[in-house]
Amino acid sequence: MKLCKVKIRKIRDENDTQCQFVYPDGYSAKIIKPFAYENRGNEYEHCLAEVPDDFIFSNDMAEIDPYTAKLLVHEWADNDKDISSEIDRDNLKISKEKYCK
Repeated sequence: MKLCKVKIRKIRDENDTQCQFVYPDGYSAKIIKPFAYENRGNEYEHCLAEVPDDFIFSNDMAEIDPYTAKLLVHEWADNDKDISSEIDRDNLKISKEKYCK
């Protein structure tokens, strides 16, 4: 498995309580397994995901190394008002049952 940083668009409702995720072309939920989402309230943000070794990356879905992924998880958790307490930072995991259904 490789790690991937995926650029996503978040369309938020007027109360900023719900958002719709728009994934880039080539994204397949059957192949890409997200485990962390950036949550800063921006229109364009990212998620980190596991992808198969033969995955073909694009401009909006770039391969990253484990060290960079760990740094992003720490940064995103520290800046996420909703789930910072739910993160297992050392193992790069968020409570998947709750947030990655």
